[in-house]
Amino acid sequence: MKLEFAKLEEEPAKHSTSVRRSGSKVTYRPPPAGWIKCNVDAAFVETRSTGATTAVYRDPNGSLLTGINSTIVATSPLAAEALAVREALIMSTNFQMEKVIIESDNQILVQALKSHASIADIQVILDDILYLVKGIPNCGFTWAPKEENLLAHEVAKLTEDGEVDSGLEVGTLAKEMRDSEVTRRRKGELEPVLWRRVDAPPAGKKIESAAEDEIGL
Repeated sequence: MKLEFAKLEEEPAKHSTSVRRSGSKVTYRPPPAGWIKCNVDAAFVETRSTGATTAVYRDPNGSLLTGINSTIVATSPLAAEALAVREALIMSTNFQMEKVIIESDNQILVQALKSHASIADIQVILDDILYLVKGIPNCGFTWAPKEENLLAHEVAKLTEDGEVDSGLEVGTLAKEMRDSEVTRRRKGELEPVLWRRVDAPPAGKKIESAAEDEIGL
């Protein structure tokens, strides 16, 4: 597995989306040219040991490409977040993505994945994640504060609350809100999105960043 990712963490983004939260400015950084970024998050309810996961994919322009949400059974918030990463990698593999950055707001999980550290409580999931990574030519993990992960966070919460069905795919919503909007727009911090049911990708279907065509990757 070839990893160009180590070089990319220091590369500034050409495009950014800024929001203000609690008086501070937070900037979402799209991936570098030729890469796809997947933001993941999980909601977890300890009393029921259940939760929900979300994975949202964007291109270097910050535009939404696709995504998925699922309901889960988990033992902890860390396990729920690890399941979200695993779900994202399965989808990345199914759509034959070749350059993917998985971004989470769980620092413990990201550090463990980057250093291949062991965490007994979630080791089975970590092993699955590292196995899936081997099937993606270029894949890496980054941490982001929750303020940069608002869309994934909001959809995971809505899914856990039962306000959004699981097993849905994200697509960009046009200016005309022709269909039901399910993601709340919180003070302009979330772009409006439409969720629709996911079908298995046709054989050989591949999702690429638009920038890949431009640079011939």
